[in-house]
Amino acid sequence: MYGAPQQQYGQQPQYGQQQHPQQQYPQAASQHYAPAQSQHQPPTAQPAASHPSPFAVFSAPFFQPSAVQHLSAWFTSVDKDKSGQICGTELQCLMAQQGLSFSLKFSNGIIRLMDQTATGTLSYEEFAQTHALFTRLLSQFQTADTNRDGQISVPEVSVLIKAAGFALDEHSFMELCKAYDLEKTGYFELVEYIGLYVFASNCRSIFTAFDPYKAGSITLDFSKFVYAASICS
Repeated sequence: MYGAPQQQYGQQPQYGQQQHPQQQYPQAASQHYAPAQSQHQPPTAQPAASHPSPFAVFSAPFFQPSAVQHLSAWFTSVDKDKSGQICGTELQCLMAQQGLSFSLKFSNGIIRLMDQTATGTLSYEEFAQTHALFTRLLSQFQTADTNRDGQISVPEVSVLIKAAGFALDEHSFMELCKAYDLEKTGYFELVEYIGLYVFASNCRSIFTAFDPYKAGSITLDFSKFVYAASICS
């Protein structure tokens, strides 16, 4: 029930036991999380409706060793206007053809992360870099999945996030996990982890843009906050 004390999520200490009480978070940030009742999903990767097991995604053509030989053909197949660039809709279509069911919003999030020229699209070179990133995330995921059940726990996600250089306090990390753990189980399948990683990476990029002198903190008015939130999501 909403308002009731929350159970420990992902086998982590409950909120309210943090070591830095001077950093207060609005209660609204966590009080509306109910694992058994939540019907809201974040703008991230969506598992296919027929997803039979956590292992199914591993067999997607996009993750096979031979995929790199087919990247150019895959890219060309969705680049209908032959512009040499693909947009979010085209990227979503390409991924679906290769066994990965991503929402359009998440596909656009991938483009925001990998687009180096601020065109809102991906060139073939940027698409190839996206494949390399996803392949690396798959390898990291499989390494963290020590019991080989096709899922990783919240503590295992924490290890990966820290290794990727994301400095988050416990409260922020747990809220991030709750947002991208689509079924609120405390475990992440590969597509969910990729969604979390892409979102965190976009957050880091926009934070860095607002912190040119690397002070480690930024001040935003409401307008800039909305702008930053829109880009990150």
